[in-house]
Amino acid sequence: MVELDSANWARRFLGRLDRAATHNRENRPHPLVSAERRRLIDRFADAPRRRLFLDYDGTLREIAQRPEQAAPTPQVLDLLRRLGDFAHTDLHLVSGRRRTTMAAWFADMPVHLCAEHGFAQRHPGGDWQVADVDLSWLPRVQELLTLVCEEVPGSFLERKGGGLAWHYRLADPGYGPWRARELRKTLDGMLANDRAETLAGHAVVEVRAKGIDKGTYAAAQLRDLAPGEFVFCAGDDRTDIDMYACMPLDAFVANVGRPAEGARHVLPSPADLRQLLGQLLGD
Repeated sequence: MVELDSANWARRFLGRLDRAATHNRENRPHPLVSAERRRLIDRFADAPRRRLFLDYDGTLREIAQRPEQAAPTPQVLDLLRRLGDFAHTDLHLVSGRRRTTMAAWFADMPVHLCAEHGFAQRHPGGDWQVADVDLSWLPRVQELLTLVCEEVPGSFLERKGGGLAWHYRLADPGYGPWRARELRKTLDGMLANDRAETLAGHAVVEVRAKGIDKGTYAAAQLRDLAPGEFVFCAGDDRTDIDMYACMPLDAFVANVGRPAEGARHVLPSPADLRQLLGQLLGD
């Protein structure tokens, strides 16, 4: 039996600390230095086929106070059109946005659209395909979130085809985040026996059907991945971690703004991502 004294406790504690530090060093995300950027550009140019998976809000486009204020700029639209038109390149916009918004902004673009975290999807020029899921829980959640909107000034509810989003970016900066944490606890208890789940984004709490996420969508698009193909993935929040998890080992995966699980690189801002994508095209 190991003697439980202070020396043994300290030795075990320091051992765990050292292992944690080693793990963090080996797995920490890191900025994209110039040499890596050059290799990435060469990989993109030389690949027989390219697949890009890009989130929108906070990734391609800066976060806005209200969702409708983050419409794509002419620069973003030009960049997406050029990427989508690039030979042997499949561009996927993988967003939590409603499909009506995605269609209004990108319907005529040569891109694959994944809306509402995978609840709806369409190929370029095609029709929307909607997941067949149980939404019987939705009226109860909508009733609760409507009451919360009345309770929290500045917050508002966004109704999606496969779920709901409670936004609190304009709420009191102290009360809004606290109410969001309490709301998630309430929702988790309410939905314990339902096919639904909650998740937190940037100043938003969403409720969606279980099994519908960005990772499920991306995995389906990568089933026929062949050796040598170039895969690029970028996001910015918790909803994108599902997507990172299904990327192949040699994929370039970056989180915008801060480190994130599954992302080996960090890009400081959407502007930096747009610059990098332009460089892939030779800008």
